[in-house]
Amino acid sequence: VFYRKVYEEENLVPLSENWLDSDSFTSEMQRIFVDAIFELGYTCDTEKYVELLWGWRTHFRNFGLQISQNEYFGNHEKFVLSIALTKFESFFIHSKVADAIENFGPGAFERAVSRIAVEEGWRPVRAQAFDFREFDADIGSPSIPASNRIVRIDHNKATEFTKSADQIASQIAQRNEVSGSVELRDYLVGCIRAGSELLNAGCFKLYTLEVTLLQSLRFLASRYEKETIGGLAAALATSLVQHFGLPG
Repeated sequence: VFYRKVYEEENLVPLSENWLDSDSFTSEMQRIFVDAIFELGYTCDTEKYVELLWGWRTHFRNFGLQISQNEYFGNHEKFVLSIALTKFESFFIHSKVADAIENFGPGAFERAVSRIAVEEGWRPVRAQAFDFREFDADIGSPSIPASNRIVRIDHNKATEFTKSADQIASQIAQRNEVSGSVELRDYLVGCIRAGSELLNAGCFKLYTLEVTLLQSLRFLASRYEKETIGGLAAALATSLVQHFGLPG
């Protein structure tokens, strides 16, 4: 499933148009890997598969992957599109997974994925609505009425905050889910962007910023403490709290 996601035009073409530094290439492959797992109905911790993705580079060289190593310019990678298209197509036709599905039926593949999911600790994607009591438990309640006052912020400071908020919203929007929920992902993106609009307005009730942007940042900082997105959320939340003199 991962190889098929790499093979898809929307993924393969960008990986073949330009040389990417190895870190950027790895990030793209991680994103595709997560999409593949999500397509199977699960979510997973991508960090545990970084070494696996590095190991697959050897195999991907058979599929048109080129690697340029330079002491001064660093390592860069790209697919040769014509080779990749031919090699991937041949791989799918002759793959052991395709043979197994043909011989044993799609149910065998689903059972195999279910077993792998248990062994690897993958989490099923939640089809049901997210329980927002879980969200409230993580971030607590905003400070009322202390925060229910009108505040103003100058343009330069607002631009600084909104740039960080928009970066976080974009990263969340690119995820398949948050805590296993698509609904929660969309809710957080909406709240963060609403908070950015308040900052851009330059004048607003502080409480409204708390229930949109700050609560969302605190939730992300708590849930993704060890990930980059969690660090970005925590840093912005701290800056906002200090700027507006709110309780930590």
